[in-house]
Amino acid sequence: MPTRAEKFGDVVVISVEAEFSGDAVKEFRAVAEQQAVPENLWFVLNFLQTSTMDSAGLEALLWFRDQVEGNTGLVKVCGLDQTCAKIFELTRFDRKFEIFPGVSEAVKSYGYTVGCVAAESGASPPAEKMTAAPKAKSKVKA
Repeated sequence: MPTRAEKFGDVVVISVEAEFSGDAVKEFRAVAEQQAVPENLWFVLNFLQTSTMDSAGLEALLWFRDQVEGNTGLVKVCGLDQTCAKIFELTRFDRKFEIFPGVSEAVKSYGYTVGCVAAESGASPPAEKMTAAPKAKSKVKA
């Protein structure tokens, strides 16, 4: 199965494990549609095992971002190889999505810590290893 979804705390990680074109885009849209519900607000799209993407894949990314942001959520991207990173740069998608090197960094950006690096290889970390990171208190002067 080239596309799968996993939950890390409140963050849904959707991993595309094939070329992001043709049938993989259709499968991504089906999985993304199931996950883009109001109770899921934070997403990471994991492209660690994706070597290329076409215009249909890019359109699907914009569609998904619009769906999620319509629910006041947020989509981040991780794991772009050199080819996909160049595609993002040329199409200016690097300005539309926050991009991280791996799953751990992307999940941590939402304020969660992944207690092991198993997420990088596609394995789920044990639930007890995933904890909410304390939020920093902001000091506001009147």
